[in-house]
Amino acid sequence: MKLLIQVLICFLLQLQRNDCEKLTAKESIVFPKLIQSREEDGTKVLRINEDLTLNLQKSSILSRNFLVRTYEDNITQHIFRDGELLEQDLYHDPRTFASVMVSEENGLRVEGVLGPRLRIKPRMDDETSSEDLVAHVLYENDDTSHEGESYGIKFEEPTDISERQDNQGAASGGDTAEIVYPEILVAVDSTLRSQFSSVETLLRYVIVTVNSANIRYTTVKNPTVQLKLCALEIFTEYKEVFLYRVQNYLAGVRTLQFFYQYVEQYQYKYDRYDAVYLLTGLDMAGFKGNSWDATLKGLAYVGGACTVRKVGMSEDKAGTFVGVRPFAHEFGHLLGCPHDGDKFGEFSSEECPWNDGFLMSYLVRDSRSMRFSRCCNNMIRKHVRSVEGRCLLTRITATTITKGNFTQKLPGDYIRRTNVCQLTFPEVKETYLMKDKKKRCQGRCYFPEYIVCGREKIDIIMNRHALSSSFRHLHPILIRSQNTCDGLSGGRCNNLLALLHVFTLQSTKLTFIVKVFSALTSRAKD
Repeated sequence: MKLLIQVLICFLLQLQRNDCEKLTAKESIVFPKLIQSREEDGTKVLRINEDLTLNLQKSSILSRNFLVRTYEDNITQHIFRDGELLEQDLYHDPRTFASVMVSEENGLRVEGVLGPRLRIKPRMDDETSSEDLVAHVLYENDDTSHEGESYGIKFEEPTDISERQDNQGAASGGDTAEIVYPEILVAVDSTLRSQFSSVETLLRYVIVTVNSANIRYTTVKNPTVQLKLCALEIFTEYKEVFLYRVQNYLAGVRTLQFFYQYVEQYQYKYDRYDAVYLLTGLDMAGFKGNSWDATLKGLAYVGGACTVRKVGMSEDKAGTFVGVRPFAHEFGHLLGCPHDGDKFGEFSSEECPWNDGFLMSYLVRDSRSMRFSRCCNNMIRKHVRSVEGRCLLTRITATTITKGNFTQKLPGDYIRRTNVCQLTFPEVKETYLMKDKKKRCQGRCYFPEYIVCGREKIDIIMNRHALSSSFRHLHPILIRSQNTCDGLSGGRCNNLLALLHVFTLQSTKLTFIVKVFSALTSRAKD
């Protein structure tokens, strides 16, 4: 009966307007309904339609202090977010391999991956049923049907251990760790970024993608692998110098090599992560014979995690989640898995035939395509217990305020406003807070005209020749409270924010326009 009602609703909508005409043969309208929700263990029973009901478990894949790194006017900006808040709506179903964001604010809204083929998202027009259920689009985007290649790259020389590896050594407990948490920075190129309306929607998409890949790693045992997403980096066209474009393609192998060199060159940005993974919106290709083959979907160095070649990359496209399988596959390479039936140096999966159809092949026949073979499991264990892979046994500590301090004291009791400026613009060491005599929930960050990065001197102020000499000194960036309080509230600044500067030139006057970056509750000091 409910199915008939849904069909009639769509039919009536089609008579009234052309919205339903936008649905393809692989799309349908559904009205998800929450059947059961338990706060004590975070589980939810969610019915998508008559044929699909999810038994959702709470997911946790983000570091507590999550970093978003962006670039504006050639300046690196760091935004620290509360990982627990970012993933508060994140759930998964280990049986169906579903990974979704579930929000009950303003009606039940579900968005994400429902398995290898199905995806779901709220309908843009917010159409509701007679039971006030929000209409959703259920659509197919089969990430298992493509014939694209994604493969591992061999090291051409002995593996180097990363700087982080040298400094930290093995964790206590050695190779007996039952769970390892590969700590990942995901980078996004400007092409993929342009497909999203905002950084927030991009961030949610990446979280769902990594969570979906992580479900596949629950099949790995001794040790258990739990992916940990620690940071998102969003490149601008100016910054993505490692992309090697040929004709209409992104040359895969050459780009991976350049990306590895880029990460090695800027170790201070990446040495704290076990792996750095690039998602691109460009069409990857490999050169075969006399032409470019665009079936390439991803690349990574086999056993690269924790070494200087800890990089991988794959294609993706907004709204499709087609990057889930390549991400899981390529990260398997980074953890030490060759293709099933193959051998790369000391890593061998020769005893597990390609035709068995596990995740480290391209074959998709049954549920084995969502799991790792025993050979891959053995190679992950081998890499984790090796000298090269021992950083997988350690956990990083973010250089920001820990949430545990919120119960007794506010962040402002631990950090000064000048430190907020310096954390926000980490490459501009001279940044400081300009003091004034007024007590208010704001301050001005000042930074120099130039910054020095290695041997490179970078202009902070673009078009500086247009500035009068009076402006060639330290320049202000406003930080303020997100609240609309006028000054202080009970002696406290609430939700202190460091702000991204965007400046424009008006004659010889420098004008700063600011926008918010990160929420903290703070009694900030000068």
